[in-house]
Amino acid sequence: MSSLGSYVQMIFYRFSTLFEYEAVIHETRLTYMGLLHAISPSDC
Repeated sequence: MSSLGSYVQMIFYRFSTLFEYEAVIHETRLTYMGLLHAISPSDC
């Protein structure tokens, strides 16, 4: 029973880190696109 609990906890930990990673990637992409747009506004 304890092994199952630790397994579920590990899965939740994996998902939390995955979502965190996705958020960081999304923010980085938005910042990168924002910088590109600021540098060259004509190039959408």
